Amino acid sequence: MMRHGAAALAAFALAWSVPQAQTTENAPGALERPIIAGVVADPQRYLGRRIEVYGVVVQLEAGGGRFYLQDVSQRPLLVVAPRGESAGLYEQYIVTGVVRRMDGELGIAAERLAPARVTAGGGCC
Repeated sequence: MMRHGAAALAAFALAWSVPQAQTTENAPGALERPIIAGVVADPQRYLGRRIEVYGVVVQLEAGGGRFYLQDVSQRPLLVVAPRGESAGLYEQYIVTGVVRRMDGELGIAAERLAPARVTAGGGCC
């Protein structure tokens, strides 16, 4: 069961990180969908850029207003939720926001948290 869930998460993450036709690396304001390990490995590329990532909440702070999101790459990344919103532990989200340094730590200042769930087919509903 666990292997099947991990395979579905990996398939979803791979599909999620494939560049979309309407976004190009040179387009101003283009929305990229990297895996978290890519953001952590090359922060200079992503700082100040708007991205969208998918993952599971593995740690909460400030009542869920700050949390760590982890994807198939197993690298957690700080997310600061939009004002008035919070995340639940072990919940899955698609997070859209801007990569910033917050309190000296790399993270995403989220504009949007969209609840998501990986299904057996690897899709999100």
